Amino acid sequence: MAAVERPLQTSDTAEAESGLGQPDPRALAVARALQDQLPDTQQVVLFGSRATGIWKPHSDIDLAVLGAPSDLQTVGEMGELARIEADAVYSPSPSIQITPLSWPEFEEGRSSYPHVAGQVQLWGLTTTGDHLSPMPQGSPWPGVQRLLQVSQRHLEAALAHTGDNRMHFSLFHALSAMETAVKASLGAHRICFDHHHDLNGFVADLPDDLQLWMDSKISHSQRKALVDFRNPSLYDRIAERWTLDPPEEIVATAQQVCGELAKHVLGCLGKTPRDVKYDYWLSDGSLGGLESVPALGYRSLLTEPEQMAIGALHVMLGDVLPLADLSRIECAWRQRGIPDDVAARIGAVMAKPAAWRTLLPDELDDGSETDQPPAQ
Repeated sequence: MAAVERPLQTSDTAEAESGLGQPDPRALAVARALQDQLPDTQQVVLFGSRATGIWKPHSDIDLAVLGAPSDLQTVGEMGELARIEADAVYSPSPSIQITPLSWPEFEEGRSSYPHVAGQVQLWGLTTTGDHLSPMPQGSPWPGVQRLLQVSQRHLEAALAHTGDNRMHFSLFHALSAMETAVKASLGAHRICFDHHHDLNGFVADLPDDLQLWMDSKISHSQRKALVDFRNPSLYDRIAERWTLDPPEEIVATAQQVCGELAKHVLGCLGKTPRDVKYDYWLSDGSLGGLESVPALGYRSLLTEPEQMAIGALHVMLGDVLPLADLSRIECAWRQRGIPDDVAARIGAVMAKPAAWRTLLPDELDDGSETDQPPAQ
């Protein structure tokens, strides 16, 4: 098990509506309940906003399970176990996100703050409310690499949805692409980021020259409008209407911003686009070529059956699932392929929305074998 350092400060947050700088004791109770059901070779760590104290009423409960396998069945079972305790201590209970990390994966990424393993290492809390032992965050590339990969996926989705007139989704993915590109820039400069779905907060932490450059491409007010438009739909099924700049202009701006930031990041770290191992590859450009394709009239890199499946996802479940869950499913499909029985899975989720995770591919990562925790 990972060593601990600091005890949790107690507070009255059990009935609070937001974190007020303190971790959420109810989320820790959920983590403890899950830990009690797992073998000693696995460790549950609470991270994200409910660990750092910046949580809001609908914030997800983010639980990393170190040493856990990543297959969908196991992750689903852990989610159901955690849900039992969450339903007992919350009303209503928030979404629970389970992040399995094999011990080798955690060891590789825990010194890279931009990597989820680095965030777990730096900010995570054990089930007793303690931090993990301090570790220097001196290896930015593993986390930055993942952020660039995610930024490209979101940008490709934004371009594709602009072409098929699903403007809500094009804006959602355009904002997500910019957020992850800015976080990659912060990681390249070894600047920690602890904002939650707040593009302006991330931009404010950039070096001064990058802040000025960002402001010249997309203003503070435009960024705020995008965040205000997107964030309610993270948890609600109905998104607000967008009445400002044409969505295709926002997507084109996001394309330019992400491409230039990726170029900057790679230059800072002495890497090339091929080092990133992007999902999509059109050229040696900073985002694998996606930074230079026409923003209007873009043809998706997916096959026609894949495009039809994604279209069915949004048509059949657009009024059933929150936009954030639809986005998670779509991004997983774009990254790992669409399940063969996708029609049956969509039908099952229409009948039982809580089963939305069954739409995810059966393997959530590279299938690294789980083994014993490292010596501390």
